[in-house]
Amino acid sequence: MICWNSCFGPGRARKRNKGAAACQRSDPQLQQWLDEEVSKPLDAAEVAQSAQDPGMAAEMYLASVMLVDDQQDAERAYLDELASALGIDRTLQVHLEQQAKGAA
Repeated sequence: MICWNSCFGPGRARKRNKGAAACQRSDPQLQQWLDEEVSKPLDAAEVAQSAQDPGMAAEMYLASVMLVDDQQDAERAYLDELASALGIDRTLQVHLEQQAKGAA
């Protein structure tokens, strides 16, 4: 499992934290909840439950590939778990990863 913080690299984390800082000033409870949610590990099976059809599953996987650094072992394992949980076969998984790398 990976955390949101590993999905969103340092630059994205900084931007997210800037927005969260404004929230913290206005509602400390909301900020605490947000901090807890962001630090939770992602569960591939839980994420996959949101896919309503194969097209949505493919889009979710593609978006995940674009956000995750698949060069790290934990992130690679997460992507493989997610593909499996989404019912994406290996051929489509490779195709989507190539598509994501082409868009980068």
